[in-house]
Amino acid sequence: MIDTMGFIIPISREAYHFLVSKSLMTQRVDCVDGSVEFEYYNFELSHSWNYRVRWKLDDKRFIHDPGINRTVVASGYPHLKIEFSAPKIMLGNNIRTIDENMADVVVHTVKIKFEKTFQIKLPRVSDWFLNRLDVCSNYELSNADMVKDIINYLQRLDYPRKKKEFYENESIYCPSRHATLKVYAKGPEFKKHDMKRFKNEVESRNLFNDANRIIRAEAELKTRLRYVAAEYLNLLGMKSKLKIRTWNGYLKYYKMIGLIDCRGELERMIANLMICKETKSMKANDVHDKLRKNFSDEQADVFMGMYTIILTRGIKASRKKFSKEKMKRALRAYRSLKISFINSDVSVIDSGINIPHDFTFKMDDSNPYYQIPLREAA
Repeated sequence: MIDTMGFIIPISREAYHFLVSKSLMTQRVDCVDGSVEFEYYNFELSHSWNYRVRWKLDDKRFIHDPGINRTVVASGYPHLKIEFSAPKIMLGNNIRTIDENMADVVVHTVKIKFEKTFQIKLPRVSDWFLNRLDVCSNYELSNADMVKDIINYLQRLDYPRKKKEFYENESIYCPSRHATLKVYAKGPEFKKHDMKRFKNEVESRNLFNDANRIIRAEAELKTRLRYVAAEYLNLLGMKSKLKIRTWNGYLKYYKMIGLIDCRGELERMIANLMICKETKSMKANDVHDKLRKNFSDEQADVFMGMYTIILTRGIKASRKKFSKEKMKRALRAYRSLKISFINSDVSVIDSGINIPHDFTFKMDDSNPYYQIPLREAA
């Protein structure tokens, strides 16, 4: 359910200078005039199965200057920044997801490792600011070909008002201001980023085989966290609002994690991608019956014809065939009636796509494809 977590950790000036003496400095220098474009201090710590976590050290942050009514960069705010994969800290890989109630165990594991390495006390976890949270769900299929078939099929569909980027038949990437949705085949991603960390070849190969059967949906929440925080603060009275400390719009960890509905955030984004909420497979006759119950026979036949063309030819071909207004009305009708595009008995032309008839992105223990997150430490 959760994967990458990011934190900003305020520290004392003394701790900052001590850690600077233990760190590496990374710079970007213009070779023409020798000017330093940026620099930062950093260090890496190794966790389970050689998973390395990078910490960054800085004393600058954005603040609002009331004199000029603008956001400016100011010095004198020493802090650490860290991002890590929660399942990789706990399990060494993220082929298995972990429930959000395990987050606290992982965060304290990271804190203890840092304090033992540098013999320095960090602030309490309750004083850390959560500035990134990735929520995810894994779905296990029979083989890698089936995973690729589903990705290939999803690439034909439309994500309303969002730009989509594809990488062969391995992923769909939908960036936005508030959150980014990724749906991808886990096998190629594991092979590229994690497989080399495992020295035992048998273990490495077994993990890769498991990853190859997984399709993963993942939402990266960054600006979304600030939006949720702002909504929460706006509900408070001015007196209460002034008592709550934020860092560039982010709330402290326990408050932020309590406000975010991890499952709901991912379900909302998947629902937009797949048109209807539960994304269950539907047969053509069921779709036609739904349309006839809610529209005139003539309009239902038009929407049914468009539905078939979207399934068989993809959204691009459909946009060329129908006017923009007609496409908008049809997609609105499919969403309002919870009509899914995940599968049907309409054959997809020239694709060879084979999707299980009961496949769904529903995040529920009753879904046979849904990988139930780890809910307690082994």
